[in-house]
Amino acid sequence: GTVASRLAEARRLLQLRLTRRGVALSAMLTLAALTEGATAGVPASLAAATLRAASGGAVSGTVAALVGRGFGSLTAFKTKAVVGVLLLLGVVAVAAGARGDAEPQAAAPPAAKADTPPAEPKDAVVFAGRVLGADDKPVAGARLFVLYYTPKRAKIPVRGTSDAEGRFRFAVARADFDAAETAEPWRGAAVVARADGFGLGTEILAKGKRRLDALTVRLPKDDAPLNGRVLDLQGKPLAGVRVAVRGLHAPRAGDLTAFVAALKERKEAYPVLREFCDGFEGRWIGHDAGTLFEPAVTGADGRFVVAGVGRERVVALNFEGPGIATADVFAMTHAAATVRVPAYVSRTTGELMTFHGNGFDYVAAPDQPVVGVVRDKDTGKPIAGAVVQSYQLAGSRVSEVTHLRAVANAAGRFRLTGLPKGEGNVVRASPPEGQPYLMALADVPARADLGAVTVDFALKRGVWITGRVLDKATGKPLHARVEYAVFEDNPHLKEAPRLTTNSYLETRADDGRFRVVGLPGRGLLAARAHGDGYLLAAGAEAIAGLQDNGHFSTYPHLIYSKSFHTLAEVSPAEGKEAITCDLVLDPGGSRAGRVLGPDGKPLAGARLSGRHDGGGWETLAGSNFTLTGLRPGKKRLVQVVHAGKGLAGFAFADGDAKEALAVTLRPAATLTGRLVTADGDPVADVEILSTRPVRGDDTDVGGFPNGFRPDKKGRFRIEGLVPGLKYNLGVAKGVYLLGTGPEGENVTLKAGETKNLGDVKVRRPDE
Repeated sequence: GTVASRLAEARRLLQLRLTRRGVALSAMLTLAALTEGATAGVPASLAAATLRAASGGAVSGTVAALVGRGFGSLTAFKTKAVVGVLLLLGVVAVAAGARGDAEPQAAAPPAAKADTPPAEPKDAVVFAGRVLGADDKPVAGARLFVLYYTPKRAKIPVRGTSDAEGRFRFAVARADFDAAETAEPWRGAAVVARADGFGLGTEILAKGKRRLDALTVRLPKDDAPLNGRVLDLQGKPLAGVRVAVRGLHAPRAGDLTAFVAALKERKEAYPVLREFCDGFEGRWIGHDAGTLFEPAVTGADGRFVVAGVGRERVVALNFEGPGIATADVFAMTHAAATVRVPAYVSRTTGELMTFHGNGFDYVAAPDQPVVGVVRDKDTGKPIAGAVVQSYQLAGSRVSEVTHLRAVANAAGRFRLTGLPKGEGNVVRASPPEGQPYLMALADVPARADLGAVTVDFALKRGVWITGRVLDKATGKPLHARVEYAVFEDNPHLKEAPRLTTNSYLETRADDGRFRVVGLPGRGLLAARAHGDGYLLAAGAEAIAGLQDNGHFSTYPHLIYSKSFHTLAEVSPAEGKEAITCDLVLDPGGSRAGRVLGPDGKPLAGARLSGRHDGGGWETLAGSNFTLTGLRPGKKRLVQVVHAGKGLAGFAFADGDAKEALAVTLRPAATLTGRLVTADGDPVADVEILSTRPVRGDDTDVGGFPNGFRPDKKGRFRIEGLVPGLKYNLGVAKGVYLLGTGPEGENVTLKAGETKNLGDVKVRRPDE
């Protein structure tokens, strides 16, 4: 490794110096390339010819003899190093020629500077920086990846490799990102580095809007690899269990001590994980994470080791093997006892999440095999190639968990394994690619023994609904998520019992096309682009059945209009094979804006809500911003908070105005009080927020830029509030939104004011 790095540095310096002297470098670069792929079969004649080429033809007899003797005694593992020596000999020869010690040669044309990177495509994003270890020393040979939450490839490609100084530079085509998401969709990515002997290092680009050409990816030590043991219910080791990495989280504090303490104190998993760690999992890490982490397999003693994670990391692991229930668990490269807490503070989901310390024992439960046949509902014929997947797992209320999969054979028969035993398993059948069958769900009966249960499907043929998602202003196709649902009063719904639809259908990135299977009669299509530059709920008001809360009564789930940019009703006639419906997204109007301090001067670094239709808080790098999705004749509330300077302000953006909007900040206000029950007991394990009307135009009700939580006695202090706006306190507990008494409604504050609300009663959802 030392020789290789020094040779690389020697080549770089030589190229620079020879270029200054006007010496051609093509022969030298050829020889350098040979050092990367040399084998033990290189003949002495070729080596001598290489030296002649490197030096312009002038090789002394001594050097030639030395080369001949050296190749005669090469072994396979020495060849690469010796060819490196040949490079150094070539360096001597060329340098001698450059000084005039060899015969004069014809002047070579000036070569391009060797340290100039190759021309990069115009339609590309360039990433550059350094890879460093925990000791701040450069790491050579690290492989660089770019993780994006909608990877375009099944395998994550290597984008570049760090040099001897730890430096890297590579370009990624913009087409690899969703151009419609934001102006710079790559800001939602992460640059990841892997190197032998180190843990995985990440640089999440969204943090602080950091420069893409000055990144620093730090690799932690991997001297405490993640390890454990897999046992059966009798405590016997299980061999052949596949252990795969599904996600990785790194603590912001450097170690996991505070994270583990917060898990135990707050007794909730995901909010604590998001608060204390940066990371990625699921679609972030890609469809096939094997490029980053090769799956481990347990040995005869049931033990496994996952290398390359690094110190003080939280890892999402997947256990899969013959006869066991496939399961996802969290483990830590940190010495800690096992912690089991609810996924969220409310126990309404009934789920506990487990976090294991390093060196843990995992007890794998036996699985529940499912066998059956998939047939056409009307003809009874088997549907070869039908796909049967898990949909909901026993003990969980989370749906569309589709990682377990089986394909029906020519007779329509399938066998699905990996489900946990117990009540609550649900499986889904979907048609082979290109066949217009509606998807259906089926419950899996519980069985105490280890035998398989039988679940058969009868799928109903439907109607193809095709179309494109387009930008109204430009006519260009958009990458978007599309959902289809059936109105509950559709009489054809009874023909497709346990109908289900795909909530994660994406349009094709290149042309915006989508295709779904629907029922005859009234249905609803809804689309949301990967970005927020469009009007929300466009078209919803014209569709019969819109409720006051913004929902439509549809099956298999209610569709909330403001979760989508546009909605359209479809109603295929009975007997129709296909219909077309394009979904057009309206960008609305736009308007420039800027943030000003109390002195009237531009102020950078504030957080803003209201830049796009639907709100949402984001941090501004500078003082300027652009409002999008403005509606003619409507006003939008724009809020700005600068926590660092204790300032806040608001303005209403008129959808018809053209001049720039100025938001002038004043001293922010503070709200304090105590949350209590009707009996006066403190309410602690909740999140406090400010609620706004579900429907209606923009109002003067403000929202909180951050989540706030009371202490153990129910006391709260909410800073950074905008003077002049109204606040309606609400309380989130798990999946429930709880209201408060009159003392928490329509609270208005003055600039710089601190208002104490005293005891604020929390109301149950049914009150």
